[in-house]
Amino acid sequence: MTLLKPLHRAAALALGFAVFAHAPAALAVGERIALIIGNGDYAAAPVLAQPANDAEDLAAAFAEIGFDVIQLTNVEGRAMRRAVRDFDERADDASVAVIYFAGHSLAVDGVNYLVPVDAQLRRDTYVDDEAVPLSQLIAAVDGAKNIRLVMLATTRDDPLTGTMKRSIRKRIVVPGLAAIDPTRSAVVAYAIDQGVNGGSRNSAYAAAVLAHLKTPAIGLADFLEAVGGDVEATSRSAPVVIGSASATVPIVPDAATMQQLRDRQAESRETEIADAFRRAEKLSTVEAWDAFLQFCPAEGTADTFCAAASASRLRLVASGRGSGDGPAAVGDGSGIGAPMRADRAAVPAYEDAGATCDRLAAHSYDQDKPATVAGTALSLLGATAEEAIQACLKASEQASGERRYVFQLGRAYHAAGRFDEALARYTEAAEAGSAIAMNNRGLLHATGAGTPKNPEAALHWYRKGAEAGNVTAMGNLAGLYYNGAGVERDFAQAREWYARAAEGGNVLAMNALALLYQDGAGGPQDIDAARALFETAAEAGYASAINNLARLYNFGRGVPVDYVRARQLYEQAADLGESAAMVNLGLMYENGEGVRRDYRTARGWYEQAAALDNAGAMTNLGILYQYGRGVTESFDEARAWYERAAELGDAAAMANLAYMYDGGRGVPVDKFKARYWYLKGAEAGNGPAMASVGYLFANGQGGPQDFGKAMEWYRKGADIGNAGAMTNVGFMYESGWGVEQDYGEAIEWYMRGAAAGNAIAMANIGLMYEQGRGVETDIGLAFDWYRKGAEAGNAQAMASLAYFYSNGTGTEADPAIALDWYTKAANLGNITAMHNLGVAYKDGLGTERNLRRAADLFIQSMQARNAWTFDQFRDHPENYPVEVLAEIERYLVSHGLMRGEPDGEVDDETRAGLTALQQQVGG
Repeated sequence: MTLLKPLHRAAALALGFAVFAHAPAALAVGERIALIIGNGDYAAAPVLAQPANDAEDLAAAFAEIGFDVIQLTNVEGRAMRRAVRDFDERADDASVAVIYFAGHSLAVDGVNYLVPVDAQLRRDTYVDDEAVPLSQLIAAVDGAKNIRLVMLATTRDDPLTGTMKRSIRKRIVVPGLAAIDPTRSAVVAYAIDQGVNGGSRNSAYAAAVLAHLKTPAIGLADFLEAVGGDVEATSRSAPVVIGSASATVPIVPDAATMQQLRDRQAESRETEIADAFRRAEKLSTVEAWDAFLQFCPAEGTADTFCAAASASRLRLVASGRGSGDGPAAVGDGSGIGAPMRADRAAVPAYEDAGATCDRLAAHSYDQDKPATVAGTALSLLGATAEEAIQACLKASEQASGERRYVFQLGRAYHAAGRFDEALARYTEAAEAGSAIAMNNRGLLHATGAGTPKNPEAALHWYRKGAEAGNVTAMGNLAGLYYNGAGVERDFAQAREWYARAAEGGNVLAMNALALLYQDGAGGPQDIDAARALFETAAEAGYASAINNLARLYNFGRGVPVDYVRARQLYEQAADLGESAAMVNLGLMYENGEGVRRDYRTARGWYEQAAALDNAGAMTNLGILYQYGRGVTESFDEARAWYERAAELGDAAAMANLAYMYDGGRGVPVDKFKARYWYLKGAEAGNGPAMASVGYLFANGQGGPQDFGKAMEWYRKGADIGNAGAMTNVGFMYESGWGVEQDYGEAIEWYMRGAAAGNAIAMANIGLMYEQGRGVETDIGLAFDWYRKGAEAGNAQAMASLAYFYSNGTGTEADPAIALDWYTKAANLGNITAMHNLGVAYKDGLGTERNLRRAADLFIQSMQARNAWTFDQFRDHPENYPVEVLAEIERYLVSHGLMRGEPDGEVDDETRAGLTALQQQVGG
C-alpha cells in the first residue's frame, strides 16, 4: 500500500460571490414534487419535436394535481445535473417524487445515460463529462417516503452514437437504453421509440401519462398499467416497468382532494393577481405596470385587472411620466410619515395666493406652516412646480417677504430644477430665521445642486437649522455624522441628533435611531428600543421602518422568528413602494422562508425592485440567472445584471463580477478584470472581496505581487468579520509572506477563522497540531480539527482525516471510513484523495478490489496534475498490478501519447507517454 500523505498549502481564498441564501426550509409533510425535463433542440443532432411539448403539458398536469413542479426544456448538461442534485435534496422531505425525462439516451458498457442538448459526444470517453447517468435520477427520487418514480421516453436511434469515435478499449456503445437493474425502492418506467418525434403534439407515452393523471385516487401500479395499455394499443410494444409499484398513497389524489386543490389554486391565483395589481397601483409607474402585466394572457383585456392595468400604463406613457419617485428618505424630508399631496382635487372655488402656495409647496416639518396644512414631498412638487412658483411669488410680494412664502418659493424653484433661484430664496429665508430654509440650503450643498458639492457647508447649514429646532435638519445633521461626510464619523453624535429629531416627530430619524440601537452603534445595543421606534415610525406609514420591523421578525431579533408576520410587513412596505421590502420578499420566496420555495415569485419581486433601481435586487437577479434558478441559466444575463448593480455601487455585484472573471464563469478567465472588480467591491465594503483581492495581491495574479497590499486587505476583511480574511492573515504569518514568520500568530488567526466557520482554517489548525507548529505536537487534536474541517466541507481536511483512518493515526484504523472520506474529497477535486482512493480499490481496502476503478482514479489523478501519481507509475510500476498498468497504457494509446500494445509492461515508451501526458495537462 503506497498512500500519498496530504500536504497543506491552504490559503483561504474566500471568493467574492454574494450569497443571500439561508438554509432551505423543509418541505411540508405530504409534499409531492416532480422534475420534468424535455430535451429536443440538440446542438449536434436533429431536433426532436415532441419533448418540449411533453415537458410543458406534463408540468401543467402534475401542477394541477398538487405537485410542486420544476420544468426544464432543452437544458444543457451543467444545469441538468444541478437540477437533479437540487431535486435530490428536496426529495428527502417529500412523500412523492417523480422525474420524467424525454429526449436522447445511450448506454456505454451497460451504463445508461441521458443526453443534455449541448452534448457533442465526439468520443466515447467524453460520455461521463457530457451526459447524465440515469443512476443519478434514480438516486434523486430515493429519499421520498412513498412513491419514487422515474419515467423515461427516449429514442432508439440516437444519431450522436453513429459519429462517435471509439477508444482502443472498444467500449460497447448503443443508442437508447441498456437493461436496467431493479432498484431497492424506486420504480423506473420507460418507453423507447413511442413516438417521441412523431407528427402529433405529444409522444404516445406522454399522451398516455396525461390521460391517466386525470384519474382520481389511482394507485401507482394501476397508473403504470393503464399508461402501458394505452401505449401498447397505439404501438406494437409496451413500456417497461422496473421495480415494485406498490405504494401506500395514490399517485393522483382523490376527487375531493383534487377539487380542493383546484379551488385553492384558483383562489391563490386571484389573490396573487389582486395583490400584484394593488402593488402596481401604489407605485403607478410604467415599470410597475409592465411587471404586473406579466400575469396576464397575451390578449390581456378580458380580465378586469389586466384591462385596468393596460389602461393605466397607456395613460402614464401618454402623459410622459415613466418612473415614479418614492418619498425622500433624506434631505428635504417633507411628506415622510405625513400625507403627501400634489393633487388638485381639493382646490376650493376661490383660494388666495398664500393658501395656494401653502397647499402646493409647504414642508411638512416647517415650524412656520399653518397646522392645517399637511405639506408636500419635494418629489411630488415637481408636477405643480410652475403653478407653485407663481402663487408663492405673489404671496411673498403680498406679505412683504414673509419668510415662509420665500422658503416655499425656493422649494418650488428646487422642484423645477432652477437651483440658482432656489439657493437665493433659501438664503433669504434662512437669514430671516427660517430653520427649514437653513436645512434646505444645506441640502443643496450636500447634493451639489446649483452649487459645488460641499459636505462642510452642508454640515454648517444643517447644524444651524438643527440648533434652531428643525427636526429635519437634526436628522440630516445626524446623517452626516453617521456617514462621516464633512465631519469625522461619529455614531454617538449621530445617535444624539437622531434622538432629538425623533422626539420632535421625525419618523426618518426614528427609523435611523432604531438602526443604531439595533446594531449597538454609538452606544449600547437595545433591540427592544429599536423595535419600539420601528413600530412608531411604521404606524406613521414610513415604509422603511415597516421593512426594518419585518426584518426583526424575519431573523428573530428580540422577538421569536415569525415568517408570517415578517411577510405581512414586507408586503405592507412593498405596497408603499419600499424596494428593500420587495427584495426581502424575493429572498423569502427564494429561500423558502415560511413559504414554499418559488423562484418565479422571487424573480417577480426582484424585478419590481430593480425597476425602482434597487441595486441589491439586480444582484439577486444576477444570481438567479447564474445558477438557473427559476430561469434558464444564462451567464450573459447574470453579468448584465451584475454590471447594472455595480454601476449603482453595489459591492456584492462588484464581487460577483470579479468571481466570474476570476474563474472563467461564462467569460474568459481575466485576472486583471477580476482584481479590478474585487478591489472595487473591497473598497465598497464587501468582506469576501477584501479576502479575494488580498489573495490576488499575495499571489501576483492580475497585477504585480504585493504582500503589503495583500495583508492590508486581509486585515480589513478580518476587521469586519470575514472568516476567509482571518484565515489568510494566519497563512501570511505561517508562510512569512510580507511579515516575519510567526507560527503563534498564525494559529491564533486560524483559530479566529475557525471560530467564524472557515473550514480551511480548521484544516490548517489540524496541520499545525500534526506538525507541532506554534503548538506542541498533538495527534489527537490534529485528528479532531481535521474532522471538524472535513465535516465543514473542506476537501483537504477530508483527505487528511481519511489518511488518519487508513493508518490508525489518532484513531482506530478503519479502511471503510477512510474510503468514504477519500471518496468525498476526490469528488471535490482533491488530487491526494484521488490517488489514495485508487490505492484503496487496487488493494481492496474498505471495499472489494476493483482494478478497473483503481486505474480510472489514477488516470483522474494524473489529469488533475498530481505529480506523485506520475512519479509512481514512471519510477515504481512494481507497486501496481499489470491490469492497472495496462489500463493506463490503453488511455495513453487512445490519446495518441503512446505507441505500441498496452501490455502492462512499463518501458521507455510508457514512461515517455506518461511524461507527454504530464506536459499536456501542465503538471
